[in-house]
Amino acid sequence: MFAFALSPELVNGTKSALGEIRAWWFALAFVCVGLETRFVELVTYEQGRPALAFVGDQTFNVFWTLLLAWLLFGGVLVAQPVIN
Repeated sequence: MFAFALSPELVNGTKSALGEIRAWWFALAFVCVGLETRFVELVTYEQGRPALAFVGDQTFNVFWTLLLAWLLFGGVLVAQPVIN
């Protein structure tokens, strides 16, 4: 964000450390969301429709993520590079 005000050496020196911290905070945020979720309430509320919606959405997301990963990284849409 403030890379324009700092020296390039300082920016390059802190990129990997800040990227690592960012990845950990991102993962921690998702863990916190999971810890706050009350699955028992999802199952008992309105005959379990929120729980069914959650499971259905996650199944849909996993299917499309795997399909897109296969298309993009499996050499279907883009040729895989030859690494010697």
